[in-house]
Amino acid sequence: MIRYIFLALSLLTSSQLFSTLIHEIDTCKALNCSFSIKQHNRIIVDGGLVKKLICPEGVFNFRLDADSGQAFVLVENISNEPTLISVITDEGRVQDLSVTLENKPSEVIVLKSSNSEEQAPSVLEEDVDHEMVSILLSLMDGTIPEGYSPREVSSSDDRSQRSFRLKAKICVEGPYEKIYAYELVNLLNVDLHISEESISNTSDLWIYLESNKIPPRKSSRVIISRRKN
Repeated sequence: MIRYIFLALSLLTSSQLFSTLIHEIDTCKALNCSFSIKQHNRIIVDGGLVKKLICPEGVFNFRLDADSGQAFVLVENISNEPTLISVITDEGRVQDLSVTLENKPSEVIVLKSSNSEEQAPSVLEEDVDHEMVSILLSLMDGTIPEGYSPREVSSSDDRSQRSFRLKAKICVEGPYEKIYAYELVNLLNVDLHISEESISNTSDLWIYLESNKIPPRKSSRVIISRRKN
């Protein structure tokens, strides 16, 4: 339990992976929100499904996941003006999103229908936070998180620079991503100060660093989510 609390706090403070916006569906008013320009963003309908997204071509690249009923949205081209996305639920209701783009953690939008409290199971705010924490905890323990399948790792999954080496230890595959657990080794004789940006590449959806400071010749753990090919 202590370890769970520590990891959850680290997600919210030192290396936050996403922010969450919960909003009751209003078909007459657009919801103002912001999306990450570097990481995937997620849209959830509480107690329902995202049936369709309507948005201008060339700005966003999105995927509707049939298993979860969620939408995963990546920014393709940056616009300085708000962009309108229309979310159509499986009940035929429409929620417009007025989206601005920011350099920030992944955004999770939870749309609650007026009768969502009567449906079960319900996607609650803590469920959204705990989903990512559960994945991280499982990989940290060397086990396969629920809903994912193990995949082999190879040397091609490793990354290295003069100051550090990333060695892939575990890979699991989900409906839209592959998640890797790495050992990050400091190759220097001084402290290594590292950020998510310093180890990321274009295929990464999000990165979790166990620590931003690694002592000389010591190692830490890193988890990286990548888009599926």
